[in-house]
Amino acid sequence: MLKRRVKLALRYCVTAWLAILCGLLLMGMVVCFGMAVYTQDFFWLKTGGIVAGALAVGVIAFLIESPMVRCLMCGGAMLRPLRCARHKEARRLLGSTTLHSCLRLAVFPKSLDCPYCGGHYKLTSDGKVRSRREVSK
Repeated sequence: MLKRRVKLALRYCVTAWLAILCGLLLMGMVVCFGMAVYTQDFFWLKTGGIVAGALAVGVIAFLIESPMVRCLMCGGAMLRPLRCARHKEARRLLGSTTLHSCLRLAVFPKSLDCPYCGGHYKLTSDGKVRSRREVSK
């Protein structure tokens, strides 16, 4: 059971880092194409094309993996926007709960916050998953 939870936390962490990497690649692509227009140098155009290709691969991988990151309590996809209402205490980063969830998973891979049900989970050293609801009882 412990190995399964650790693998799950690692998979969630890798998916979150992939989302952050895609954002950085998007910024890099815009900078490279901007430099290509400004300097009219072919080098920046080639570099921007390479970064755009890496971005396309990263986005495809993220779109495949992100539905697999689910809340352990409600089963909602944490890194994909759903049509249901967000929890009243859901935190946002730059107006996005998905970005906050990605950053939280990337920095604290053993801690999950669900923006839909408000569930907060921590994988403890003994392998048990403790939620905020279990602690309050």
